[in-house]
Amino acid sequence: MRNTGAVDVSTLTTLYEIRRVGRNSIARELATKLNLTPRTALRKLQSLIRLRKHNLFLTVDYSLPVIGLKGVMLLSHDSSKLDRFSSATHFLRSTFLLLPFGRGIALYVPYGSEFYLSSASDLFIFEYVDRFRNRVDVVRYGLRAITDPEVATSEKSFQKLKEDIDQEIKKLEALHSSELAQVPGPMKYDWIDLTIIKELEKDPLQRLDDISRAVNLPISKIVKHSTKHVLHMLRGVRVRYIPVYTFFDSNAVIRVASRDPASIWAFGKALVKNPLFPTYGLGKGLKTALVQLIAPFSLLRKALEHIMKIAKEFSIDVDTNSVWLFSTSGRRFTIPYIKWEEYIPRVKWNVELLNKVISKELREE
Repeated sequence: MRNTGAVDVSTLTTLYEIRRVGRNSIARELATKLNLTPRTALRKLQSLIRLRKHNLFLTVDYSLPVIGLKGVMLLSHDSSKLDRFSSATHFLRSTFLLLPFGRGIALYVPYGSEFYLSSASDLFIFEYVDRFRNRVDVVRYGLRAITDPEVATSEKSFQKLKEDIDQEIKKLEALHSSELAQVPGPMKYDWIDLTIIKELEKDPLQRLDDISRAVNLPISKIVKHSTKHVLHMLRGVRVRYIPVYTFFDSNAVIRVASRDPASIWAFGKALVKNPLFPTYGLGKGLKTALVQLIAPFSLLRKALEHIMKIAKEFSIDVDTNSVWLFSTSGRRFTIPYIKWEEYIPRVKWNVELLNKVISKELREE
């Protein structure tokens, strides 16, 4: 593919599974997986890097429990109930406004820490031990599913979702020893490992010497920590956001529950492949989860009804008392380590550009 302005969808999907640090190392593995020359693979990565000029970004996907972190989500329509948490800058992950009023705060805290929070009225608290992030399967759902809200919320799209959930459950059954048992706990790591991951969150395709300069550490330390620790914390390189914010203006947080951990696990694995579900937080004991749904406000009820219907078919309960709407405005932070308050601005997608850079075959689907 000599046209470096084009992006091959297979590159994006393959990156989801690549656990490497450094652009050249990622290119070598991409070449192996796609049967390319290293030079061609590097050119494909170069085309992705240039998309940053158009506010299209990638980020790194990592395992919370392996890093030694877990998440706490606090939501209240009375903002004053969260005031004492807003100063917890060491652990802040994001802050955002709720609709029609109120606030939400997400914290990343040490994995083994215990939270004893009063269950005040109108204060929703959810602790998640791991988090699945969007791995949108553009090939399966089609380009229009991430640019056209009617397609994204269509019967056909939700039928694909139901089939994917069923497939994920069958995968778990086929493993005999459940995949759930393979979720690793915290590993030995230090602030240098977290420093590297923090930089990868901002740009996963950096070269090792770029990371070295950014954090003011010798490249020998970056190489050592990347190969000994960091690559074991990673899950892959992913798209930071799917390009739906122009049209998909409503976010909802939904609590789901099941007595079967495998169902909760499979449900989340399938959801994050669908463009409507950016994140999925797994609760303690894998019996509950927190789903993020994004859709146009006019189609939000339709999407909620679809997901409730599908969940019921897999014996998953949707807590209708725990559906919270929130705005897209707010502040987001990288994982905490030293520069506690480093701010990452929200990313907006250029849908028109996306239609140009995705492969011709997919556009003509």
